[in-house]
Amino acid sequence: MNGPWQVSPLMANVPLNPATFGQDEAGELYVAAYSSGQLLKLLPSIPSKDFNNDSFADLLWRRDVSGNVTAWFNDGSATPPGTAYGAADFAYSVAATGDFDGDGFDDVLWRRTTGEVLAWYLDGESPQLKGTRYYGQIDGAWKILGAADVDNDGSADIIWRRDTGEVLIWLLDNSVSGRRGTASPGIADPQTWDFIGTGDFDRDGQLDIVWRNKLNGSVLVWHLRNGALISTSQLGSTPLNWKLVAVADFDGDQYPDLLWRDNVGNVLLWLMDGTTLRSTVGYPGIDLGWQIQAVGDFDGDGIADILWRHSDGTALAWLLDHGNVKRTLFYGAVDPAWRIQGAVVAQ
Repeated sequence: MNGPWQVSPLMANVPLNPATFGQDEAGELYVAAYSSGQLLKLLPSIPSKDFNNDSFADLLWRRDVSGNVTAWFNDGSATPPGTAYGAADFAYSVAATGDFDGDGFDDVLWRRTTGEVLAWYLDGESPQLKGTRYYGQIDGAWKILGAADVDNDGSADIIWRRDTGEVLIWLLDNSVSGRRGTASPGIADPQTWDFIGTGDFDRDGQLDIVWRNKLNGSVLVWHLRNGALISTSQLGSTPLNWKLVAVADFDGDQYPDLLWRDNVGNVLLWLMDGTTLRSTVGYPGIDLGWQIQAVGDFDGDGIADILWRHSDGTALAWLLDHGNVKRTLFYGAVDPAWRIQGAVVAQ
């Protein structure tokens, strides 16, 4: 298995009584539960793009006008190697990334203006585009919120929301249709609830959905089981001038944490113990010329980091250690015509 091992925190939160561990051909780690007989995949607590399965978060870029797509394969250095995948018509936009074919390498999900949905299957070992998978067409009233392996089967699933609030999950696999089923966990009115991301807050081996109420500032977690809504948790609230930017493990305890930023540039981490706020870390007064673009493990230490980009194109990463900035990794200036795909919500 590539990358750092987080042994003690992870073992403390393995659901049920573990009987044995195993690893599949893609390098994913599984645990068999003694009491229930379930086979569960151990989920990463840092959502990020990893196109070559080396435990470093990668970046996907697309150029204005030309539509060219390229990826940086981060390796902890200021000059990560990259690869170009070619151009895509601007009728297509990147909707999400995730491992849609279960091979251990993240892929790119596209949505066409006419409603078609397709994935570029990437081969991170080459690296190259190894194929295209069409999932069909869906009414434009449905918007893709993101992609995540919500049913813990090794393949990323697509999370949708209709303009009227219904949430739908396409449970993907490698069957002829590409879908083994759907799940409808509930309704989240787009006028009230912003989708933020996913994370396993109750450590049951299945991802949960995080929402932010845009009217009162509260944060709500939908706890899912195979895409079905089991229960909900309220994590707290903040004033509405604070944006909830991302969900990831910023302190290495295997629980998802919350990244916030307010309208004058202050940044705040909620370090969570499951659904309980354990502590906070603040970073005051960051110039609003700098925007958070992504979160991911950019130095391979098992802890989420923060990627920033300035309006002039300069990119850098804050490399975190239990919430504190241990050093800054400067990538330098990148032509602003190149835009990072899948960037976090605007601050």
